[in-house]
Amino acid sequence: MLLSVWILLLLIFNNYQIINAANDDDKLIFCMYLTRSAERQADGNFQVEYIDERYCTHLIYAYMGIDDNGVIKSLNPILDFEEKSGRGNIRKFNNKKHYNVNLKTLVAVGGWDPTESSRRYSLIFLDEANQDRFVKSTIDFIVKHNFNGLALHWTYPGLNGGDVNRDKHNLTSLLRKLKEEFSKKNLLLVAICQGLTSQIDDSYNVKDVSQNVDYIYLTSYDLYGEWSKHIGIASGLYLHPNEEDKGLSVDSVVTNWINRGAEPKRIIMGIPLFGRTFTLKYENQTEPGAFHVGPGRKSQHLQYAGIMSYMELCQVLDKEGWTIKWEDTQKNPYAFKDDQWIGFENTRSLEIKSRYVIDRKLAGIAAVFVEDDDFRGFCGEKYARLKLLNGYLRSGRESSFEYILNVSVFKKNLKDQYTQCVYHLSQPLDIS
Repeated sequence: MLLSVWILLLLIFNNYQIINAANDDDKLIFCMYLTRSAERQADGNFQVEYIDERYCTHLIYAYMGIDDNGVIKSLNPILDFEEKSGRGNIRKFNNKKHYNVNLKTLVAVGGWDPTESSRRYSLIFLDEANQDRFVKSTIDFIVKHNFNGLALHWTYPGLNGGDVNRDKHNLTSLLRKLKEEFSKKNLLLVAICQGLTSQIDDSYNVKDVSQNVDYIYLTSYDLYGEWSKHIGIASGLYLHPNEEDKGLSVDSVVTNWINRGAEPKRIIMGIPLFGRTFTLKYENQTEPGAFHVGPGRKSQHLQYAGIMSYMELCQVLDKEGWTIKWEDTQKNPYAFKDDQWIGFENTRSLEIKSRYVIDRKLAGIAAVFVEDDDFRGFCGEKYARLKLLNGYLRSGRESSFEYILNVSVFKKNLKDQYTQCVYHLSQPLDIS
C-alpha cells in the first residue's frame, strides 16, 4: 500500500510538471503587487495571501527604496519582514512559488514614493561607488529573501528634477553592472520605463537599455490623467483622431521604443486593471478631448482621487446607471454619469490588446495592479480580468494543483500510467 502511494505521488508530480510547463507560444504575464494595498480599508484591503499565483508568470513586489549610499532598504519593515512582530509579507509572497513551480518573483525598487524621487536617484547614481553598492546590496537582498530578480523603476531619468545631461548615461552604467553580476547568479533584470514619445529621448538610451536587461516593462497605461489638458483614455491602444500629441497611445509607446532599438521580445506592455477618472467641466461634453476640472472623486475602496479599481468600477457601472460608450479608433470603452468620467478596459479591449501583443511579437503584458482586479468576486468570478488575459495569452491554462486534479485528460493519463507501473512492479525481476 505504501509503495502504491509513492507511485501515485511520483506520477502526480511528473504530470504536474508537464501541465505547468510553458507553451512556446504563450506570452508572459507580469502581475505587479503594491505592498501598500495591505493597508487599505474594508473591502479594498488586499493581503499577500489573496494573490492567485495561477494567473501570473511573474510577480513583482513593489516597492523597496534605497538609502543615500545606494543600498537597498525597506520602505515599510513592519509589512515586509517578520522581525519585531512584522507581517512577513516578503516570505509569504515568495512562498507563492510553492504552488506554481514556474512562477518567478521580482522585487521592485523605486516607484512614486516621495522619498524615491528622480532628483534623489539622479544624485545617488551619479557616484559610481553608490552604483556598486546598489548592485551588491540588491543581489544580497534577492538571494536572502528568495526572489528571482529585480525590477528597477527610476521615475524617471532626466525628468522630475533629474539631470537630463547625465541620467541616461548613469542608468545605462547601472544596468550594465547589474546585468553583469546578475548573469553570474541567473537572476532576472527588468527595467520599468515610461513611454511618452516626447520624453523617451531625455530618459533613455533605448538600445543600451534593451541590451542590458531581460525585459523592458513599459508603463503604457498613464497616457492621460489629472495632469492632462483634457480628458482621455489612459490606455487607448491607438491615437484619438482629435489628439495633437501623436505619442498618446499604447501603439505609439511600443512603436517608438522598437524604432529606437528595443527588441520586441523584451517588451512587456503594461495594461491597467484600474480606470482613470475625471470631473467634467461641462456635463454635456463627454467625448475624449473634452475639458475637465481635475480628477474624479475618491472611489469607495481605493480612496484615491482619479483612479477606480476594476472591483469598484464593475459595480458602479452596473448599478448606478452610467452611460457606457465604445471609442472605436482607440479600441477602448469609456463611461460617464453627471460630471464624472472614466476610461477603462473591458473584455473587448483586453482581447484586442492581447492580439496586438501577439501580432507585434512582444514578450507579454504587465497586469497593473493585481489588487485592482475583482479579487472578492463582487461582479462574478474572482480575478475576472486576469483570467481573461490568461485565456487570450496563455492558452487558457491554469497551473494550480487544484486545477490539475480536475483535468480529465490528466486523470486518464495518471490512471493508465499507474496501472502500467504497478503491473511491471508485480513481474519477476529479469537480471540476465
